[in-house]
This record gives sequence, structure tokens and C-alpha cells, in this order.
Amino acid sequence: MSDWPAGAAETDAEGIKRAFAAMRKRTKTLIILPSPVLVDYGQLLSDLALKKRILAISLFRTFVDAGGAIAYGPNQEEMIRRSAAMVAKVLEGAKPADLPIERPTNFDYFST
Repeated sequence: MSDWPAGAAETDAEGIKRAFAAMRKRTKTLIILPSPVLVDYGQLLSDLALKKRILAISLFRTFVDAGGAIAYGPNQEEMIRRSAAMVAKVLEGAKPADLPIERPTNFDYFST
């Protein structure tokens, strides 16, 4: 059973604090999905996870830099390079619909 109310979306620091306060004591792990909303809250997420003794994992190294436990995800630099290559192809006349979908091939792991 989820601790999170159906349809709830917390998009500020106070909302994130309320979400952590609502987590049951049995919550042991947290996966922080990539979200433009959460980008600015890495330090807060890290601090709250530590305070509640929850093992939290994110895709981005900035989370570990802020004190989070683990980050594992696609290598951001490689993804930016591949995106730039795709943009260059479009600028050279390729139709975006004709370009293949690419999956990341290089992953990074960071921990505290």
C-alpha cells in the first residue's frame, strides 16, 4: 500500500518534506526518478533520506555530491555528445523521424 495520496504532486521544498514525513517507518529505500521538478532539491533529498535512514538512489552524480548514498545512471557527457550528433544530422537535412532511437551504452556509478 502506498504512503502517497493518489494524484498528489509535491513540487516545492515543503511538499518534499511532507512527503518524507508521510513515509511509513518500514520504508527502507527510495529511488529518485529524473525530474525537472527535483533537480534543485538534491541536497534536501539527501538530507531527508539520511535523517530518516532511507537508502536513496538517483541517476545523477550531483545527488551523491550533495551527500546522497548512490547514483547509477547513463553517462551524462556521452548522452550530451550523442544528442549533439543527432542535432547536427537534423541540421544537415536528416528527417528526425528517420533517425534511430539510441539507448545509452555507458553508465556511471557513484557512491559516498
